[in-house]
Amino acid sequence: MLAGHPRLFAPPELELLSFNTLAERRAAFTGKDSFWLEGTVRAIMEIRDCDADEAQHIMHSMEERGLTTKAFYRQLQAWLGERILVDKTPSYALDQKVLERAEVDFENALYIHLLRHPAGMVRSFEEAKLDQIFFRYEHAFSRRELAEAIWTLSNQNIIDFLESVPRERQHRVKFEDLLRGPQPVMESLCRFLGLSFHAEMLQPYKDKERRMTDGIHAESRMLGDVKFHSYDRIDVRAGDRWKDDAQKPLGEITWELAEAFGYEREQRLRIAPLTRSGATEFPLSFAQERLWFLDQMEQGHSATYNIGTAVRLHGPLHVAALRQSLNEIMRRHSSLRTSFKMVDGQPVQVISPPQPFDLHFIDLSGFTNTRKEEEARKLATEEAQLPFDLTRAPLLRATLIRLGEVEHILLVTMHHIVSDGWSMGVLVHEFATLYTSFSADRLSLNELPI
Repeated sequence: MLAGHPRLFAPPELELLSFNTLAERRAAFTGKDSFWLEGTVRAIMEIRDCDADEAQHIMHSMEERGLTTKAFYRQLQAWLGERILVDKTPSYALDQKVLERAEVDFENALYIHLLRHPAGMVRSFEEAKLDQIFFRYEHAFSRRELAEAIWTLSNQNIIDFLESVPRERQHRVKFEDLLRGPQPVMESLCRFLGLSFHAEMLQPYKDKERRMTDGIHAESRMLGDVKFHSYDRIDVRAGDRWKDDAQKPLGEITWELAEAFGYEREQRLRIAPLTRSGATEFPLSFAQERLWFLDQMEQGHSATYNIGTAVRLHGPLHVAALRQSLNEIMRRHSSLRTSFKMVDGQPVQVISPPQPFDLHFIDLSGFTNTRKEEEARKLATEEAQLPFDLTRAPLLRATLIRLGEVEHILLVTMHHIVSDGWSMGVLVHEFATLYTSFSADRLSLNELPI
């Protein structure tokens, strides 16, 4: 649809941003993966009005010269003149570092977040057997598990990446909305791009060669959407066809992310929380025993097993919502209310009842910019290196540093005996969801089933 606009140049997936040089890219795509090289070849064919052999010769020459991918992007844009280059490679979202590279390599890049219901994406992924062509790494997942993992990881990476991108340079398009109302969605997208709307954008199956939805050879098909040619028009039913099947369950993390995007569960599974009635003391796991022993050996003076993070927050901050979010997370997760004590010569973990969380607040807004950064780094280092007393809950601390009216830093430190790297991902996701909800005076997270 983007290729239907005369000011936009939207070739098949370019697969460029993940590599430093074109030679590095060619070395990565060999054997059965060599078809991933076709996107740039098809782009050159269209720009230079040449056949596949000449386009491949041009590409090979630039690879031999050691051209960087950034320089290649520049060459494409120079050839295009006033037309705007579009790179629609979905694999970039699998790695947040690759997404961040776009902000380094391009000035004021515009980002379109194309979103689809996870159940629809999973069904489409399964039907097209995309694990055989899209995912190039060894794994032990079923096709369905891989599809859901890709949806969840990609969208989490996109959300995290776009947090640092100004709102005016990002735009979200829902696949289902696009099918139901293609014109208003495309008109909105054109306004975002600063372009006038063109009706040709609503005819994606027209002029296939000009839109590069063909392959580089007469007998081949385009790189990218393998199901594109199974349609001849925009079919509104394609967005909800997954509902025809008996709905297979999606993971809770996937559902929470989907709900944050505004998707509703068809049927919510109501499960009473599983709890140990009345019990507040439990034996330690083997991993906790090791950490408890090391802490005793260090006499509680070591910060080796602290897990610390510092998050810079841009924009107006709703401090009350932030505090509420931390309180709700502490209430939801008893592990964060755990401390440890000796009983009859054996360590036990003790679950404390929920208490208001003590959020420390430090105001540096009166300092110069240089002094602010110095003090903030100093405070972050001191916080991360401050030992925990494992006999006192909670084993989580948070400090909010105010740098200015719309600039803050949130320091969060936990002890490894009640957390790990995976748990930090859960914490960050829940905090982001709860903060958004409390800022709007509503609660969006379901009770935990266990």
